[in-house]
Amino acid sequence: MVRLAGVFTAKQSSARLGSVPYYSLSRSVALTAACILALSTAWAGAATLLLLFRDDFVATLVARQTEMQYAYEDRLGALRARVDRLTSRQLLEQDGVEVRMAELLSRQVELETRQSIIANIAEQARLPAALARARKPDLSIGAVGGPEVPSPVMQRANKPSVLIDALDATSSIQKSRPRVDAPLRKAGSIEEKLSSADRTMGNLEDSQLTAVSALAETAKDDATRLQSIVLDVGLGPVKAAGGPFVPLKLDPKAGPFEQKADALQTAVLSLARVRDLVDKLPLARPMRGDMDVTSSFGVRPDPFTRRPAMHTGIDMKADQGAPVRATAPGVVTAAEYSGGYGNMVEIDHGNGVVTRYGHLVSIAVEDGQRVQAGVVVGRVGSTGRATGPHLHYETRLGGDPVDPQRFLKAGTKLSLAD
Repeated sequence: MVRLAGVFTAKQSSARLGSVPYYSLSRSVALTAACILALSTAWAGAATLLLLFRDDFVATLVARQTEMQYAYEDRLGALRARVDRLTSRQLLEQDGVEVRMAELLSRQVELETRQSIIANIAEQARLPAALARARKPDLSIGAVGGPEVPSPVMQRANKPSVLIDALDATSSIQKSRPRVDAPLRKAGSIEEKLSSADRTMGNLEDSQLTAVSALAETAKDDATRLQSIVLDVGLGPVKAAGGPFVPLKLDPKAGPFEQKADALQTAVLSLARVRDLVDKLPLARPMRGDMDVTSSFGVRPDPFTRRPAMHTGIDMKADQGAPVRATAPGVVTAAEYSGGYGNMVEIDHGNGVVTRYGHLVSIAVEDGQRVQAGVVVGRVGSTGRATGPHLHYETRLGGDPVDPQRFLKAGTKLSLAD
């Protein structure tokens, strides 16, 4: 720099002498100019490169943007497809739940109808113990509670608890359909409840079949027992139809329940026939309290002639004026004074069975009157051929006198069995 300065100075000196003029620059100015020149050269180079490679750069940016957009769209499409699959799965599960619910509700209505049939047959057959057993398997599912004989009309208040839970869960699925994952979380719970309801209904169906079989056996046993009562009093086997039982129309080919129910109706119908007859038999005592028989049925010495004579009834000691009651329902065929019977009441009980009440001091019924068992027909006296106050009680079968003790013992046997 010393040299340059000397040169510049020399040049300036020569200029003064009339040669070409020279100007000297300071160091800072020279550096600034150099920097500006370098920057200008760099900018010019960059601009030149940009102009040369602009298209490739733009194309690369566009390609990258396009690739990102496609990837985003593909991801959206995959998510949308997943949502559609989940929604379709939810709808299918919902449809499956609704179908199973419809099946369960249909089975419940059928169970209620069957339960009503069992209760109806048992009530008509007058089997209180068997009826209690028939009503025992009620229709509450899960908690097993509810009415003994529920109405076929399906009301929410009477629905089984498991079905209510399942219905509530189904309702929650319907409300949460926009949330695709909600039904999936609850599907297991619903399936468990529906399976539990299905198992419980299966158990109830088995219980009903068992109850029908038990009722049939009970009806057969009762019919056999009552038939023995009928045979004990001297009547033949009961064959005539009758009784209050009204059979239901059932198709034995429809299924196991209908088959067993039809067999039950047959047994109950036989029971109703024999019970209708037994209900009309004079099995009760004509007077309340202890029975003091002073003279039995059969041959005995006549109290007046002391000669052997046929006694067609039994004599029962009682106080004067004691009430005498009908021993079975029937129709009064005589209420009058009748020779040695004195004041007598005769009652026809049907099936050839007749009872007579003799030596009454007074008569409380009229000829042709229908009476029930236990109704007072007169009062104890000593009218007719009697040596003192007592009741002459007589039973006739087909017009012939038979031992009243036969009927009274059968009545005792029946009361002990009940």
